[in-house]
Amino acid sequence: MGYSEALFLLLLALTLLFTDKKKWWLAAIAAGLASSTRFIGVFLSLVVIGTSLRGAWPLKNRSFLKLIGLGSLSIAGLFGYMVYLQIKFHDALAFVSAQQFWPGRGNGPGD
Repeated sequence: MGYSEALFLLLLALTLLFTDKKKWWLAAIAAGLASSTRFIGVFLSLVVIGTSLRGAWPLKNRSFLKLIGLGSLSIAGLFGYMVYLQIKFHDALAFVSAQQFWPGRGNGPGD
């Protein structure tokens, strides 16, 4: 079985590296891919948007459109994964409903 923790950590590091270098679109792509591996990756969109906002205040029309693009690209991975789950299992939130079967959730002997 493959685990996604190492991939998520790599994508997290790439997101932070690209935001540090002010490569906003690459950071948004890395954040989007991270959100497809772990739900918590959605919050990387706040990092990308927040750091890109630092030098862009007050917002102009073009900056506002850039923020919308960065934010939507940053969470596109999660929504892509949800579309896949809907097509494959007819449940877009299968990653949430599957948690009841994980050990330590109080649903079996010894939990």
